[in-house]
Amino acid sequence: MNLHTAPLKLQCGATINVHAWPYRVFTARYADYRRVLDLLCEPTFQASTQGLLDRVLEASVPAPEDRALIATPDLEGLLDTIQALNRLVEVASKPLRLRRHLTRAEQPQQVPMTPSPT
Repeated sequence: MNLHTAPLKLQCGATINVHAWPYRVFTARYADYRRVLDLLCEPTFQASTQGLLDRVLEASVPAPEDRALIATPDLEGLLDTIQALNRLVEVASKPLRLRRHLTRAEQPQQVPMTPSPT
């Protein structure tokens, strides 16, 4: 395994390689991945989810023969592997921390009030 691929053992016993998304498609696949998670959390499955999931899988498992082996029970492990391999939690949280830090740095410094002598 290298930093850009991870093996995933499927329910059928085969092992496929899951790949990190290339930079040039990252924002589109990240948006698709987030939308897939949102749609899978809804009580009714929408047909539009399949196209989104297909795009995420094509970017993550480029070999068509490997994608053909993926079954529904494999989705949990596959989504976890995609998230870990692309470091999606870090990618999502780091900009928030940086923005929060920058916003604090840009705010005028408040001088603490000293109590008046009584």
